[in-house]
Parts: sequence; structure tokens; C-alpha cells
Amino acid sequence: MNTFKQTLKFALTILTTTAIITGCGDNKASTTNDKTSTDTKTVAAKTDNKIPELKPVDVYLNLEKQGFTTTKNLSSEYGNSWDCKSSSAGIDYHVNVFSDDVNSVERVRATAMLNGIEDKQIIATMPFLKYVASVPFEGNDPAKFAEWLDKNFDNDKQSLTISDVKFTIYAPTKLLRMLDIEKAG
Repeated sequence: MNTFKQTLKFALTILTTTAIITGCGDNKASTTNDKTSTDTKTVAAKTDNKIPELKPVDVYLNLEKQGFTTTKNLSSEYGNSWDCKSSSAGIDYHVNVFSDDVNSVERVRATAMLNGIEDKQIIATMPFLKYVASVPFEGNDPAKFAEWLDKNFDNDKQSLTISDVKFTIYAPTKLLRMLDIEKAG
């Protein structure tokens, strides 16, 4: 049975990693024959997808204060990410912050997965998701999000928009919950 749990954990880790990598694909603006038009569209696309007033340090520093470790992957070619990880009481936590520059945030993805070490239910991950969703962006309403999450925690791919920022919950299995926070578009 222990081998089964290890195999399941490995498979879920691969699935989660694949989802994170897939989510980091680039969204280039469509091109036209007019060079000026293309440049303007690219700049607009980069400007419009930022979560207002949120900086990467706002996310990862708060998590580090909660015992998370952060790995920074800074790349002008592929974008920047800050991966924050922690494990506690049978749950593995991962938060990925992504942006094309180091002073803004395009997406926050929080993942909580039961690791089988302790007999836990996925509902134990809800406070973590509420904490991550309280990131300090312009117009955020953590109480509104918390009320919404209470109703939608087990509803896969449900979304809520607060101040032009979209929160999407993913509930693909009874062992995993994922929350994406990104500019509504």
C-alpha cells in the first residue's frame, strides 16, 4: 500500500508540474504587416495583464514569513517566476508567482496536495487558499473571496472576479486543489 501512495504522489506531482509549466506559456500579440501596429499591440498586451499594484515580493515574502522557502527563476527571455514551497501535516503546498518583469505580477498559482503521510481531507487546504487569495492588490476583497470559496471549493473550474482580477478554483481530484489569480480578460 505504501508503494501505491508513493506512486500516486509521484503521478500527481508530475501532473501538477505539467499544469504549471503549461500555464506559463507565452501569450504573444497577433502580428500584422504594420510593424508599428504590432509593437503597440505587444506593449499593450504586456501592460494589460498585470494584477494592479501587486508585486512578487508581496507574495513570496508573506509566504516566507509562514515558513515557505522561495526559489527565484529570473529570465528576461522566458519571464520570471518565484516558486514557494512548504509541507506540513500531510499537505504539500506550492505557490508560483509569474511575470515578465520583476516589479509586477501576471499570475499567482497556489497548489495544495494531500501527500498521504497523514490521514487528511482536502478541506484542510482551504485556509491556505484563502490566505494566498488575500494578496494585497488594488481593490481585493478577501472576505468576498472567502465566502465564494466556501461555496465553490469542490466545484472544478469555477471563477470569481474581484476588481478586474479573476480567481479560478480547480478541483480535479479529492487530493488536489489549485487556485489561479490573474487579470480578468
